[in-house]
Amino acid sequence: LIEETLAEALRTAEPFSYTHRMYLADRVTLRIFDCYGEVLTDESGAPVRILGTAQDVTDTRRVQEELAYLADHDPLTGLANRRAVLSRLADHLDTGDPGALLLLDVDNFKDVNDQRGHAVGDTVLRALAKQLREQAGPDALVGRLGGDEFAVVLPDVGPDAALGAAESICDVVARTPVVTSGAALAVTVSVGVAPLDGPDVEAMLADADLALYDAKGAGRNRARLFVSDRTVPGGRRVS
Repeated sequence: LIEETLAEALRTAEPFSYTHRMYLADRVTLRIFDCYGEVLTDESGAPVRILGTAQDVTDTRRVQEELAYLADHDPLTGLANRRAVLSRLADHLDTGDPGALLLLDVDNFKDVNDQRGHAVGDTVLRALAKQLREQAGPDALVGRLGGDEFAVVLPDVGPDAALGAAESICDVVARTPVVTSGAALAVTVSVGVAPLDGPDVEAMLADADLALYDAKGAGRNRARLFVSDRTVPGGRRVS
């Protein structure tokens, strides 16, 4: 890259720039450089000298990459953040592809934070994030909306299959204690399921939230499916 850039600059006598990576003498430390230069010519236009600068921009690039990552990811769990989840739901609305939204939250999570501390609460959230990644499958989007509320966007599934997936998540979480500070902490989740067929993103979130509320009201550690009768104005129910 460098040789080609310099050869072209010498041929055209035009200013040049390039970015390159270079290992230091330890062959481990990688640095990134932005380089700029110009070609000085004599009266006949023949190149006689190249002047340029090389600026180490490694730290700046790392900050930029971190900010780009955080734009779509939750810093605690590494999952997609609320912005990314809403964007995926909007994409489903645009394409009309089938799918389902699962809304989950940790049962009695406030008690975990109050009784065991926020560090333990964070451990629980990270453990749940790992379990959701493993259970949801490679095509699903798993995200954290905030607090102890998570979302899973399942593509190409019908309502019954989505409810089955939600029930499986409840079962796996309940059977997998979270080990923290040498103790095993039993954790359960409640899940609300809604098909991706609402009129807009907020409506789909509201449908799944209604099902989640019903799951909690029915005793927690279970999943409920929102069913909308589109043939009846305002038709809404949870099963």
